[in-house]
Amino acid sequence: MSGSPQIVAILLAVFAIIAVVLLSREASMDIASPLRNWLWARDARRILARNRYPETLRRAYWNEAEYQNDKHRLAALGYVISSEELNDPYVSPPAWMGPGQPPRRRVPAYHVIYEHRGGPSET
Repeated sequence: MSGSPQIVAILLAVFAIIAVVLLSREASMDIASPLRNWLWARDARRILARNRYPETLRRAYWNEAEYQNDKHRLAALGYVISSEELNDPYVSPPAWMGPGQPPRRRVPAYHVIYEHRGGPSET
């Protein structure tokens, strides 16, 4: 088994690279996105099943894909966008007292308010 120390070293290097990428400040891996999408789809099904449409819905989306999926889902229920705001997905605190770069936080990029204008559309 002369090759096993090299294999272990290669595997350790690969795992170290993956860890650096995932733990870096700029990594924007969003593991909660599928959960948010599922919850919003469930809400849309409940609205349709109960035939009770809230006058307004406020949503905050972390990325473009979430926004587009939910926008089309809600449009099919008769909702239109009444307000839409796009922000930088990363913010830094206004006053940073420590050495180096201030820590950046990831925040929702899209803030949207929908208004109900009619029943579900026939598609």
